[in-house]
Amino acid sequence: MTPSLSGDNLRPIRRRTGDWMSSFTLELILPTWKKEKWQKGIRVPELTLPVLAALTPPDVEVILTEEEVEDVVYKDRVGLVGISYMTPLAARAYEISAEYRRRGAKVVLGGIHASALPEEALQHADAVVIGEAENVWAPLIADFRSNQLKRIYQSAKFSDLRGLPIPRRDLIKQGMTFSPFSIQTSRGCPFGCHFCAVTKFFGGTFRRRPVEEVVREIESADRKNWLFIDDNIIGNQAYAQELFSALAPLKIRWGGQSTVLLANNDKLLKLAAKSGCLGLFIGFESLNEMNLRTANKGFVKIKDYGECLRKLHDNGILVLASFVFGLDHDDKSVFERTLEFLIKSKVVAVSLSVLVPYPGTKVYEQMEAEGRILTKEWSKYDYDRAVFRPKLMEPEALEEGVRWTVSQFYSRSSIISRFAHNWRHPLIFTMMNASYRAKNREILGMERVLD
Repeated sequence: MTPSLSGDNLRPIRRRTGDWMSSFTLELILPTWKKEKWQKGIRVPELTLPVLAALTPPDVEVILTEEEVEDVVYKDRVGLVGISYMTPLAARAYEISAEYRRRGAKVVLGGIHASALPEEALQHADAVVIGEAENVWAPLIADFRSNQLKRIYQSAKFSDLRGLPIPRRDLIKQGMTFSPFSIQTSRGCPFGCHFCAVTKFFGGTFRRRPVEEVVREIESADRKNWLFIDDNIIGNQAYAQELFSALAPLKIRWGGQSTVLLANNDKLLKLAAKSGCLGLFIGFESLNEMNLRTANKGFVKIKDYGECLRKLHDNGILVLASFVFGLDHDDKSVFERTLEFLIKSKVVAVSLSVLVPYPGTKVYEQMEAEGRILTKEWSKYDYDRAVFRPKLMEPEALEEGVRWTVSQFYSRSSIISRFAHNWRHPLIFTMMNASYRAKNREILGMERVLD
């Protein structure tokens, strides 16, 4: 039976009039593929939906549901539903949409997957937002009120990051997550790596929020632990220097995403540490120069990896290293070579994944043209399964190689050997490795990671 709120039909909030709805209830939903309750509660709080909530007129009741920490409970009083989703969550997004449309609500789909394949999304929704939503949200709400919802909403230009409202963090279930507050200072990326959807969705330019607005948002929240969700927090190094200098007096602790280029700028690196940076997610991606060049990531030099990590560690910054497997120059030897490098480098944790050719990326277009895409069952685009045919190994060998590398890196012996090198932040080290071990138990089975 489909769940609904007890007594919901007895106290409808929305009021139907000749002008359709003068006031109504809006539910914003972020779906997940996690099913078990023990899997929920550790995540990166996203900001798209809280920002849209802040842009919604005050006479609209807004409900925010992040399925990663709470179940979707279908409510008969909801008039408009907005769902933001990535590719592996498409099926779940369409399932939620179908149920709400069956109940009479209008559904708007958005996010990276809907923007890449709007015609597909339109088969499951009343409207689709392509790209960033800030510039089209007010017209969309007005159209809904007058019962004139359009099929497609797409801004003619990227959003201006000046004057963005503070996200409605009061709607986020903070008590159900171990994550810090998240904040964004920039959008876009100048590099355009072929397997990344960021450039197409957010643009190839680097847009920045005024530093004083970032500081004001942090001060208004009165929190000490923050996660910067910028795709590359040093995308503009002059701006990063201004930002880090302004953060230092706030005495906060933060993590974010960067490139290895941070280590090439000693002044900026020291400023990052002084500003409270505890750790960074860094996309190393591959130990093969040809892979990096063909992926349009030639600005990264493998010979500098070791020195980069040493500098970051010497400045007290933990590194969560990201590598993808299955690029065109990877053969079966890639797994042992990568594991050896990671163990030797003593990184705090790693994100090891099968290459995912997401719709809308150049690598997807290339593989589609070459007939190498094996399935368009989007739920399989989850970093654990090969949905394409690699050039130098079988899909099954790619999947098994990634599983083996993950199991070895998160073995007890590996964790113990890396702990002493990350002694500055023992709690963070322990939590990150425990979290990844828990995830890998689900994927690999208990006996594969408990050596």
